[in-house]
Amino acid sequence: MEYEFIHDAITGEAKARFSLEHEVVGPWIEVELGHDSAKLTQLLTAISNVEKGKQNEVVITGHEYSVAISQGDVEIHSNASLNGAEPLPEMLTVDHIHYDQNESAACGLDDFRTLLLSWARFTGNPHS
Repeated sequence: MEYEFIHDAITGEAKARFSLEHEVVGPWIEVELGHDSAKLTQLLTAISNVEKGKQNEVVITGHEYSVAISQGDVEIHSNASLNGAEPLPEMLTVDHIHYDQNESAACGLDDFRTLLLSWARFTGNPHS
């Protein structure tokens, strides 16, 4: 999973950019996690509980995105894709590239933990 964190040149807000196959993770980390240390703790605890076998799967549903943490991997989905959103009309496509409203991405538990801790360091979260 390739990514970079940047600060918006105008607002100074933390932004996350990801490779195409993990693109949905950027808006998820900005919208659902942001600077929320309680949410970060919840996610890190969920990873730990799944790894230790205390829970088989943890699903955290946010305002726009949901995260499913299970043995071996983490999946992030746009809630619009889970709610059966209608596809965009063809006239809204750009250069014949359709925006995938069924945005989702998956990665391993270790990669996800590393991502969370890297984001915490970048945003100055005390978990770093």
